[in-house]
Amino acid sequence: MRYVLFGRSNVGISSIFNKLCGKNLSIILDSDNTTVDYLSYTIGEDILVDTNGFHTIKDFDSPTGRYVLQSDVILYVINGTIGFTNVDINLIDFLRKNKKTIYCIVNFCDHKDHITVNGGFDKIFYVSGTHDVDIPIFSNIDHAHNQNIPIIALIGRTNVGKSTLMNSLVKFHRSKVSPIHGTTRDTVSEIVNNRICYMDTAG
Repeated sequence: MRYVLFGRSNVGISSIFNKLCGKNLSIILDSDNTTVDYLSYTIGEDILVDTNGFHTIKDFDSPTGRYVLQSDVILYVINGTIGFTNVDINLIDFLRKNKKTIYCIVNFCDHKDHITVNGGFDKIFYVSGTHDVDIPIFSNIDHAHNQNIPIIALIGRTNVGKSTLMNSLVKFHRSKVSPIHGTTRDTVSEIVNNRICYMDTAG
C-alpha cells in the first residue's frame, strides 16, 4: 500500500512523515515550500510518502501530483488551529472527484483550540507532529491481520509501564514514555521481524 501525506504548504506534513518513519528524513523549516519534491520511505510492505505543499488543483499536473493520484490512500493534513481553508476544500474536492481514499490528519492538536472534523473522510486522526502526540502507524494492524501475524496488546490502567515495556519489546523508542497520566492516548503498534505485532494502548 502507498500512503501519501498531502496538503497545502506549512501544515506539518514533513514533521509527521519523520515521526512515522522514526528518522529525520525530511528537512523542516518554518517557511513555505521547504519540501519541493516527494520523498518515500518503506515501512514493512507499505510505502509512506512525504510531498510538497499544493496551492491549487493545477499542481496536480506536476510529477508529484501525478504520483499522489496513483496512491492507495491520501493522508490529508490540515492545521487544526486554523481549520479548512479554501485551498484545502478545493484540493479535497478534486481528490474526491478522482475517487481517492482520504484519511484526514488534524495536526497541531497539542493546542486546546484545535477544530473537530465531522465526517466526510474514511478515517480521522488528531495528532501533533511537533510534540509527538497520537502519531499512529497507519497500516500495521491491517497488515498483521492480512498476513496472519499474531497481535499482542499491552493493556492495563494508566502509568503502570506499558509504553516502557512496548519499547523494550520492539527494541527502540516507539512509544512516548512520561510520568504524566494519559501520555498514551491512542493505539501505537509495531511489527517485529514480520512475525509478531505489539500494540501499546491508553490506560
